[in-house]
Amino acid sequence: MKRFLLILVVCSSCATTPTVLLNKEADIQTLNIYFDTSEAQLPEAVDRLDLSLDNFITRFNAEPHSFQLVRAESPDGPSTLKVRVSATKLVTGGQQVAGVLVSIVGLAVVPTLMVNSGSDFYIFFYYFPHARSAAQLSLSPDLGLPGAPPARGMVASPAFLKSPGRQIEKHGKTFEKFMTTVVTKIERDLKKNKRGPR
Repeated sequence: MKRFLLILVVCSSCATTPTVLLNKEADIQTLNIYFDTSEAQLPEAVDRLDLSLDNFITRFNAEPHSFQLVRAESPDGPSTLKVRVSATKLVTGGQQVAGVLVSIVGLAVVPTLMVNSGSDFYIFFYYFPHARSAAQLSLSPDLGLPGAPPARGMVASPAFLKSPGRQIEKHGKTFEKFMTTVVTKIERDLKKNKRGPR
């Protein structure tokens, strides 16, 4: 009887959402969001991320929450979440071709060869490249833990077989989800701090 060993290797960028640490005394009525894209290289992607942030703020404020969100003009004000996005990279044509070739080999050729050779196990793999943006988050001194370094993360969105325009559109939607996760975590921590220890 043949044994099946299934190994799935996904060669893609990992999306990581950084966690900013809220101090226990923090009180938020309005959370100012300062969005810094001064180091980003793709103006069209920056425009879409900027629109995504506005969409997120509008949607968040239309729902019942512990605080409201507003765009900040300065990174130095109180009650501020600073979001810095840099190094946005889209998937190139060469990476698209590599994704197709690696996936064909990994999903069709290698498993077929293993089945034909009578192997006791089968392996398959694929490569779906992602568009990526490096993100760094920090809280103003009245909200964050003293001396806490900025939290670093990655916004990664599926870009396999997508044109640059479609990559940017998908990346913008992924950025909205990223911001939802970040702000929801801040809100949860704030509520937990107000309840106190159990």
